[in-house]
Amino acid sequence: MEYGVRAVNYLARAQEQIPSGNPEALFYAAMELRCGIEARLHEYRDSVRAKKRDNTWQVRLLKRDIDTRAHKYERPFTLHFRSTTTGEKYPVRYVPISTELNSIAERLGDYLHCVNSTKVQQPRYWSEFRNIVKRGITLLSEAVSGDLLSAITWDDKEKIAVLKFDEGKMPPFFTLGEKTSFVAKWVVVSKDEKGIRVRPAEDG
Repeated sequence: MEYGVRAVNYLARAQEQIPSGNPEALFYAAMELRCGIEARLHEYRDSVRAKKRDNTWQVRLLKRDIDTRAHKYERPFTLHFRSTTTGEKYPVRYVPISTELNSIAERLGDYLHCVNSTKVQQPRYWSEFRNIVKRGITLLSEAVSGDLLSAITWDDKEKIAVLKFDEGKMPPFFTLGEKTSFVAKWVVVSKDEKGIRVRPAEDG
């Protein structure tokens, strides 16, 4: 049986459940959404650490690990590449798991347990639950729309910049020997007598 376990797979299954409006479907959507957020965090973390996916499931710990290995981002940032051969331009985006989406993943844990019989009789319980799931789906959809799995990293030994692309998202003009230029907005994050350190500026 084929069962996709990438973030996009979990997201697609969560989205399929929402239109039915059934309470059972909402619980299933919440489970798939929770797994999708976790999967996306693993995809991001795998791109910035030597040891690949492990059994860590706490989204708080996963996000903390990512944030300690790279600059913390709350909003997407975009790099605009241009092929010097064809002149074509390609925007490349990194979309992080925001603090809000991280919080939603943790809140879903409150719902994915045996439910008190009095709670399920309250319309407010279902409306809040549905709103959380829908908002989470919106934010995860944005996260998986990104092209990059991490911000730009640098290989100091080789003196090269490293871009980690999501599956199937690498622009076609990136070929060996291809000369390219790019434009990005930068933010100065530190400054001393030796120079400055910068990171890409978040969109907006």
